[in-house]
Amino acid sequence: MLTINLFSLLPFMSALIILGLGIYVLTINHRSPIHKSLTVFCLNLSFWLLSFTIMYNAPDAAVAYRWARVGFSAVAFIPFAGFLFILKLLKKRDKNWILLSTCIASAAFAAFGQTDLLYSHVRRFFWGYYPMAGVLYPLFIIYCSCIWVYGLVLLYKHMTQLKMNRDFLLYNQTKYIFFAFCGGAVGAVDAVAKSGLPMYPFSYICALYWAIIASVSITRLRILTDFSFLSRRILIVSVALATIAILAGGAYTLSIHTPLGSLLSNEWGLTIFSVAGGLCIPPIFRTVKERLDEKFFQEYHERKEKLISIEQEILSSRNLDEFNRVVLESLFSAFNITHGAVFIWDEKEKVYMMTAASGWSSDRRMQHLMRLSDKHPIPASLSQLNLIDFNDIRRDVQSISGSYRDLILSMLELDAALCMPIRNGRLLGFLVLGNKESGIPYASEDYRTLHTLTRHIVRVLESLDLLAVWQNKVAEGNLLNRQLQKYLSPTVADEILRRVNHAQTWKGDRRHVSILITDIRGFSSISVNNDPEDVVQWLNEYLTEMVEIAISNGGTVDKFMGDGILVVFGAPVPLENHEYNASKCALEMMEAVRKSNKRRLDRGLVPLEIGIALTAGDVISGNIGSDKRMEYTVIGDPVNLAARLQSLAASNQILTTRRVADKVADKINLNKISPVTIRGKMEKVELYEITGFKGLNAVTEVRAAGIT
Repeated sequence: MLTINLFSLLPFMSALIILGLGIYVLTINHRSPIHKSLTVFCLNLSFWLLSFTIMYNAPDAAVAYRWARVGFSAVAFIPFAGFLFILKLLKKRDKNWILLSTCIASAAFAAFGQTDLLYSHVRRFFWGYYPMAGVLYPLFIIYCSCIWVYGLVLLYKHMTQLKMNRDFLLYNQTKYIFFAFCGGAVGAVDAVAKSGLPMYPFSYICALYWAIIASVSITRLRILTDFSFLSRRILIVSVALATIAILAGGAYTLSIHTPLGSLLSNEWGLTIFSVAGGLCIPPIFRTVKERLDEKFFQEYHERKEKLISIEQEILSSRNLDEFNRVVLESLFSAFNITHGAVFIWDEKEKVYMMTAASGWSSDRRMQHLMRLSDKHPIPASLSQLNLIDFNDIRRDVQSISGSYRDLILSMLELDAALCMPIRNGRLLGFLVLGNKESGIPYASEDYRTLHTLTRHIVRVLESLDLLAVWQNKVAEGNLLNRQLQKYLSPTVADEILRRVNHAQTWKGDRRHVSILITDIRGFSSISVNNDPEDVVQWLNEYLTEMVEIAISNGGTVDKFMGDGILVVFGAPVPLENHEYNASKCALEMMEAVRKSNKRRLDRGLVPLEIGIALTAGDVISGNIGSDKRMEYTVIGDPVNLAARLQSLAASNQILTTRRVADKVADKINLNKISPVTIRGKMEKVELYEITGFKGLNAVTEVRAAGIT
């Protein structure tokens, strides 16, 4: 039976606080590698402190020695956990080999720690039992010192670079982390106690100091300001854990009173039960989050429902006035802000013009702020930063430079709580948001939502700019050509430019073309099980890559159909061997998805599976629609047939018809499959599966493109 030792309260309370900080940091942003690594470090420190707490209260030396060895298994990994956090913070992937070496060394020391080479025995002091250093303990201290000093050097170099770049937000954050590691290093003085001198170890205080400073730095002091956001996270985690505990208790009760207990008595049954329970945890957390948001946190619940409609409204904007109105309404609707404004770069005036604003009490006050030069503190800072949160920068007002004070004064003048850049290589504009009506500060979820909206805004601005250039027939044809080449192949872009310059349009042509349609399998279930912001982000990444492949093979992207793409080869500009170009494009798309899936698996995302259909034949191409809205497209039987075949294609399969197969059989590997009946066709359609290029081993089977 353990006895209570008052000296054990310090490590015990430190362990609880550090554990709480680690969990809090993870709940702030569970997807961030920085937050994850900090949580791992906190868990490691907590395990060590709790083990030593039990060691202090051990009834005899033998029990204390066992718990000292248990605690050292965590102590051995402190250098690894600390170095992992530093690499994630600095985003230095080139140092991963050092991280791997550190992991191996820590594992080796942890293994030796279970012998008397690291801790030879325990000795009783006035505060309780404490381990004595073994023969390898000095080597362990040297190892820790080397890793710790190297980590401090990396932090200092990064901090210096940030200061030179005048990125004071990240500079201050890195500075606090640097001080935290310096303070944590002082804990190494505990080696004095392990040599036999009766000095009460205070490494627990150093560990607590490190955890508090690091947590506050990473979360930017939101532990003090964002009470609503924090309470929501804590409530969700608490209710979810309580639900899991109740379900676990129910399962345990059933195991006692039912034959399930005999199943759990063997290792295989227990393993199956544990895996099944682990798979149930994510849906439980997701369900609890949705229900609590719906009941207690209406802002988050309503925002998720509004996001999808907002994105569609922004993308459907046809002119600058409609665009300004939709963007401003979106900000007020999604965030319930008191006031907001949109600034867009005016190329003629060479200033950022306030194109829309609402919520300010005095229009006269805003008149001199409607035109901001690129030298103004806000756009000048946004050209380098991802955002400006006034709640963050005002905390460092005592230690900032004069230019940084100008930024604070500018945000005070605009009464801005948050500024978000609209950027695509250069700063196209920015959003100014006032405080929320609820008074809740902006947090990481708000940042992600705004970044998603600004990506859509960039696409609309580019399309509006392209439309204006086209309609006005601007003399700078090179500019129009570059804009068109973002969406069309260079040949097609040149043809469009030629027709615009000669006032020609497409009234209708009959073309012999190839049609390619691709679609993501199971997209609906993927989108339902993920946040809208994440779905839009990876879908845009996927579509961008597919469009680049299509354009590089001479294709024209006719339209996007949700997650699907329709590509035409041979219109509006004729293309020789368009059947081969389309086949080559399909194989390259499959290969791109295969490579992308490797990256998705590394990021913890579900791999994508696509189906592709190819047809060829005569179509009618031209401007089709009403006098209010027209678009260039193609219509005809090959388009309809491609849509039918695309729905028949299996995951990671390319289906085509005999007409295409006959044209590409000398260059492309084909497998003939059973004919199928297609709606609208009197006879069955002969189908072929495209599997790769002839004479190449790199791409022989495309069915593995989705996962391997």
